Amino acid sequence: MDALEVKGAVKQFREGGNVIKALDNVSMKIREGEIVGLLGPNGAGKTTLISATCGLLELDSGEIKVFGKDALAQKEEVSGEINLITGFAGLLQGLSVENLLRYYAMLYNVREKETAIENVLAMTGLAGKRKQVAVTLSSGYKQRFYIAKALLSGPRLLLMDEPTVGLDVKSAMKIRMLVKKLRDDGKTILLTTHYMQRPNSSATG
Repeated sequence: MDALEVKGAVKQFREGGNVIKALDNVSMKIREGEIVGLLGPNGAGKTTLISATCGLLELDSGEIKVFGKDALAQKEEVSGEINLITGFAGLLQGLSVENLLRYYAMLYNVREKETAIENVLAMTGLAGKRKQVAVTLSSGYKQRFYIAKALLSGPRLLLMDEPTVGLDVKSAMKIRMLVKKLRDDGKTILLTTHYMQRPNSSATG
């Protein structure tokens, strides 16, 4: 089954007197269990496509389906199948990793919250950081937290918008290895990046 299907997606923006075509007849498919990366410079339309897939942005023409459901017309149903991870997110002040996960578990209306929290801490390698104030985490561990937060809702499709932005090489490698692990655990992943580096399979941790 296709996890994501994009057909003829077009989206334009106006800046002053200029028309910027962010998406120009984009079509693609991602099968369940695949990792697909969108590589391009800033301004290439990667985030626009992610936003449209989340139902946050209406296309000028074309359609996007998530597991066969229209991303905009069936937004509420689609929202239960996906979650978004961005390298530009912020963190609430003063809360530990586990307490901040509890906060998001309540927002997502997660059943069996404590079990879900333990699972995502283990999956992302954050169990040893559970008592640390989240805003004091290193950049690499903050990105792990954003992934853990997204996993709380049990999404089948993960949308990762620049997940390694601002990370040093070692931290970025570890995030890429985590992405592969999530794929092996059955997640489908669409990620965007403007980095050309190839993942190093020897990275651990």
